[in-house]
Parts: sequence; C-alpha cells; structure tokens
Amino acid sequence: MGGGQASAAAPPQTLGENPGSTEGGCTLCSVVQLSNSAAPHTYVFPADGVLTTSRFYVGSVSEVPDFAQARVFRKTGGSNATVVAEGQKHLLNGLSAGLHAYYERIPGEAGDVIGARFDTTPNVNGTPHIFATASGLDEAGFLSTPANPEVGDPFTSAPIANRRVNVAATFEPDEDGDGYGDTSQDLCPGAPAAISACSGTLLGSRLQGPYESHAGCGYSCLRVQMTVDGESTASPFDGVVVRWRVLVAPGDYRIRVIEPTGGSTYSILRSSAIEEVGAPLFTTMRTFDTRLRIPAGGYVGLAPQPFTSQPFREAAPDSIYRQVNDTGDGSSGDFAFYGPPQVGEILYDADVEPDADADGFGDVTQDACSTDGSTQGECPQSPPPVIAVDEVRSCAGKRATRVGSAGKDDLKGTKGADVIVALGGDDTIKALAGNDLVCAGRGRDSVRGGRGKDRLIGEGGADTLRGGPGMDKLVGGPGKDLQRQ
Repeated sequence: MGGGQASAAAPPQTLGENPGSTEGGCTLCSVVQLSNSAAPHTYVFPADGVLTTSRFYVGSVSEVPDFAQARVFRKTGGSNATVVAEGQKHLLNGLSAGLHAYYERIPGEAGDVIGARFDTTPNVNGTPHIFATASGLDEAGFLSTPANPEVGDPFTSAPIANRRVNVAATFEPDEDGDGYGDTSQDLCPGAPAAISACSGTLLGSRLQGPYESHAGCGYSCLRVQMTVDGESTASPFDGVVVRWRVLVAPGDYRIRVIEPTGGSTYSILRSSAIEEVGAPLFTTMRTFDTRLRIPAGGYVGLAPQPFTSQPFREAAPDSIYRQVNDTGDGSSGDFAFYGPPQVGEILYDADVEPDADADGFGDVTQDACSTDGSTQGECPQSPPPVIAVDEVRSCAGKRATRVGSAGKDDLKGTKGADVIVALGGDDTIKALAGNDLVCAGRGRDSVRGGRGKDRLIGEGGADTLRGGPGMDKLVGGPGKDLQRQ
C-alpha cells in the first residue's frame, strides 16, 4: 500500500535576529525586545506555539562561565514585562566565533516576545547581548544584576533605542497545546500524544533533540534500531505497521519489516513504498501511511538515502542499532548484520497496531471490524434471534405466537394481536398494541397490558397484572395475585 504524508502542520517561522559582529557583552543580564520593525523578522509570537531552536551570535572571546539562554516575555505595558518561559543555558566558552544553534522546546502565547539572558564578557570581542540597528522602531529593554528576574517574575526594564536582542528562534505552531512544535517535535499533531504513537504502539525513536549529524552509508544500506534508551524496539505482538516517521536529510527513504530467524540470521519480510523527503536536515518531521504486517519480535528498519549525512539523537549511550548491505530494490531475503552493534539513535519510528482478525489491517485506524477478517468496514449485524413457537403451546385455546422458557424471561408483544405463553420463571411481560392474550405461567410474573383489548391471565404464582389504556380483562390464578385495571 502506498504512502503519503499523514498530517501536515503549519510551516515554521523565524523570529528575532542575530548580528554579524560584536560590541561586547554583559555580566548576567536579561534583555527583552520591547518593540521592533518587521524586517527582517519580528520578535513577537504570531500565535500560541513553541520555540524549537534558538540561535546566538557568539563572539571570539569567552570565559568559562559565559552562557546564553533564550527567554519568553509577556509585556504588561510600557517597559514592563514578566518572564513566562525560558530554555536551557548554553555554555559558550570554547566555541568559534559566529552563529550557533540549539534545540529548544519553549512555549509561548500569541503576543509574547522573545529575548534572552546572558552572562558574557564585556570584552569588545565578547558575545553581544544587543546590537545596533538603523530603525527607530527597534527598542530593547535591559535588566542587569541584581534585577535579574526568574520565570514568573515581573520587572521594569531600561529602554535602549535602536537596539535588537542577539537572539533568533524557530517558531512552530502548537495547535493541540501539548507543548511540542507541530512541525519538528510532535509525533501526532492534533492529539495530545506528543511523543507516543498516534495509535497502537511506538517502535523506535521519539524523534526528540538535540541532534547531531553522522556520516551516511556510502552504499545502499539498511539500519535497524534495536533498542532505544535500553528498551527493545521489537514489536510486542503480531500486528500491522500503519505509519512511519522520519526526521532526516533530503532524499528517498523506505522502511522494511524484518524478523529473527535463529542465531544471528534475520529475514526481510516486506517493504514500504519509497517516499521522498525534501525538507532540510532537522527541520520537518515527515509522516507516511503504510500497511505492513509485522510478527511479534519483528523489527522495523530504515533504508536511508546513500551518500547523505543522517541525523542522530545527541548523546544516546543506551540506544543501539545494527547495519547491513541493502539490495536497494525492496526484495526480501535472509541476511546477517555485519560488525558489532553500534551506539546511536536514528531519527525514525513506526506505529504498530494489533490485528486481531489477522486480515492485514490495523485494528485501530484501518479496520472498523476487528473480529471479522472478511471485512474492514462496519461489522455485519447479527440477525435477530429466531423465536421458535411451540405448536402445542396455547393460551385459552389459542395457539401461542410468543413462548417463553422455564427461566426468567422478558417478553414483549408486537403491534398486532399476540398470544403470549410465558411458561415457568419470574417473567416480565409487556403486551404492547393489539388485542392480546397473555398466559403468565408458573412463577411470580409481572404482566402489563397495552393499547387494545387485552386479556391477561395470571395462572400459577403470585402475579401482578396491570391493565393498559384499553378495555382489558384481568384473570388471576391460584396464586396470590395483584390486579390493577
């Protein structure tokens, strides 16, 4: 079954700006962009969303404690604001001069503005906290020690004209409000399952940063993630792979389902369609629908674009993958991995759903009838039970049209004239419309007449006979009956 993108989030947007040179830094200060021109980029959140990366221009001179930290501010009028969120502190000592980017997950609301906290050397070649512009619309607010607010703290800043804060960031919408950017971080946009399967069970990476780039295969290869954070990525049940995701470099990709066949040997069982990824490295998570059976204990491998550097999760010592030459044509066959297991977490995963009726369709999103392998639509309705009429049963000489059992029954008539014989048990009988005849039988029965001229006969047991709105006749039996017209 062919693929296709399962979901598409709104495109990301760049906020803020970085200079191309430095004029010195500040010793532990926070700066907020109080106002700015729209060019080249605004510092204002266009909607509720998440900052997924931050970027700082780093000077050529730094000291051991130097750091930069992206922050989100909510303006409260004039030069007043409150710190509402912040990212990690990024150490700058030892970095080369120029732009440096960092993975983030910083939430904010429409109208919030980005800024930063710095602790950098005031040396003229140190990392700048602000930089000069020619626009009179640009105004930064400066706070220095001891007025260094934490998240939740309000403050008043000192405005500095013709200045912008040295911070840029990637803004992504977060339409489901789960705190993950919909373009590069959220496995399931539109649902609260941000880092788990949209349906079924997740096999593989959660695709969360920070990331680093590794050399790609110099040939057609198959890479199989065996563990993530020490946990096996094998399917826990027989099922169906219904979708897969990648956060990779541009190129052509496909997944393959493999299973162990004994010892160090594996077998390629089936492959997805080849899918094209055109987005730049790390920027866009791509999701593709598929339908591939996978056995319990099977794995999902990724056949990446050859000769292309591939992203891995940074610092994943407990994540292991294996690698093997790939045929490149989607054919199946047996193989053995070459070389020892390698440490690393490749940025791909898959959602696997159960397949209770073994029809090759995932029970959650692909099969509306998981108990019948002959259909994936709504389950066929079972025919109503056939009520056998005992030809020898009768009531007041008339042949029965409904017959109960020796147990406790709930019997209802029809719109026509019925002859109901309840037999044993403590029964509940409703005559409904029509001129009905009811023999309650043995047991403690409750009989109610309906519209029409009914005849209700209690027979044995302590019965309750209630007439309906018609001219009914109530006949008690040998038991202690209660009759209500």
